[in-house]
Amino acid sequence: MGGSLSREDQDDAEKKGSVEPCTSSCTPGSTVLCPKAGLYWSYLPDFYQACGGRDRLQGLSTHQVCEQFVKPMVKQGDQSFCEWLESQQHPSVAAQAAVFICHDWQSEFLKIIESLECHFGPAASDGSNDDTSTRHKRPIIWMSLFSLNPHKQYSSLDNPQWFHSLQSTITEIGRTVVVMVPHPSITPNHPPLLAPPITRAWCLLELYFTGAVTPLEFAMTEHQKKQFFQTLIEHDPNDMLHQIQALIDMERSHASVAQDKQAILRHIMLQSMGMAPANALVLDQYRNWVIATCQQALNECDNDTELLQLYNVMGELYRHQGNYVRAECQLERCFQISFQFDKKKRKELQPEICKAMHNLARLYHKQEHHAEAKTLLEDCLAQRKKLLGPSHPDTLSSINLLANILLRLGGDHQQTNHAAAMALYDDCWNQRKTVLGGNHPATLASMHNRAAIWLDRHKYDKAEPLFEACLEKELQLLGRYHPHTLVTMDNMVITYERKANTNVLAQSSKLD
Repeated sequence: MGGSLSREDQDDAEKKGSVEPCTSSCTPGSTVLCPKAGLYWSYLPDFYQACGGRDRLQGLSTHQVCEQFVKPMVKQGDQSFCEWLESQQHPSVAAQAAVFICHDWQSEFLKIIESLECHFGPAASDGSNDDTSTRHKRPIIWMSLFSLNPHKQYSSLDNPQWFHSLQSTITEIGRTVVVMVPHPSITPNHPPLLAPPITRAWCLLELYFTGAVTPLEFAMTEHQKKQFFQTLIEHDPNDMLHQIQALIDMERSHASVAQDKQAILRHIMLQSMGMAPANALVLDQYRNWVIATCQQALNECDNDTELLQLYNVMGELYRHQGNYVRAECQLERCFQISFQFDKKKRKELQPEICKAMHNLARLYHKQEHHAEAKTLLEDCLAQRKKLLGPSHPDTLSSINLLANILLRLGGDHQQTNHAAAMALYDDCWNQRKTVLGGNHPATLASMHNRAAIWLDRHKYDKAEPLFEACLEKELQLLGRYHPHTLVTMDNMVITYERKANTNVLAQSSKLD
């Protein structure tokens, strides 16, 4: 049974050149499928005025703004909003946008603008919207609301060149800003997840096109920024990223028009080796941004308590990324800071210090330093039981990890360690079912680990139904391309093979 793996082991561009006024590249009847024209960011107050005032847009989604205001404006000329402005020789249109805006059409339009204002600055902070020098200091944005003809954009899917044209536009613009939106957590008692609009098929496609060539930028309101960091600090970043992985699923994404989604899926299959690589590319871009954002906060932080928390978060993010050297550096720095506190302060921060101990033990386990991991985790577990109680989710997480570590320890006490691990798995699974519920990802991990023990002991009739029950729930909760689901699938194959032929040699995997 030695050598088995745990689930954790699986686990401004507008200055690019001179700006040209909009020309025939976006005029009606043009052969350009996805125009590159954009609006100066400073034009937005004029747009509000054209709609009858900003108040008339309150509470409306981008889709509703399009239907109620933009479509009627451009209907006579059957053109995009940019083309309509150009026909009036308005100076706020440029032939080449400098920033591609990715956002959810179902989200409130003014909330999207609020996030972008936090990213770019106010559209016209001094009221000099019509001043040419001021106008050119703001980015030129590509938004489907303005840049595409609302009467034709969906019918363009009939043309197989549409996706290549969209990708070319995103690539040539060279900068994509994604407006973040809250997503319901898939686990109880967890705050909403702030992430890109990753449940929308069109947005996932735009993220995929951008991620292949340039880093993504993410826009959010000031309130969302505070919420985001609070969630990172108070909850397990590893758990958050696993939830994001479950949401990033091309096959389970949504589109207002069913044919759109099918066309997008066909294109992704042709462009990549399958859905999994496309999903992974989007996740990697998101994780890189989270790391960069936390690093910036770390550089600006002068509060020892916040430093401790941020180093802890950074260590887990790097471990999830597979960068163990940087992860170890961040987590060890966390301990160095904790020793600078006096006894009273250290006692107040003991739960956070225990979190660092758990994370470092998990990292040592990944690095095959199992003896060091065991020593550190046993200390952590004893403290967590005292501080949090024996049934706290964090305590149960340490129990599960300790079982994983014991299974990896060799030497003279291997049989004793395996028996202890089995008892820990049973205890953890039973408590998680009670505390978290039978469908919680952590509970499913415990179910998987119990099945893996039966598999390692050649009890295939006991392993098989547990794996099958676990897989059924993971497919529903996490999707078929989530790493946890894939590990369970692999172990099911091993179970079937061994059951059919006991001479087949394979190793099962354990889940964290």
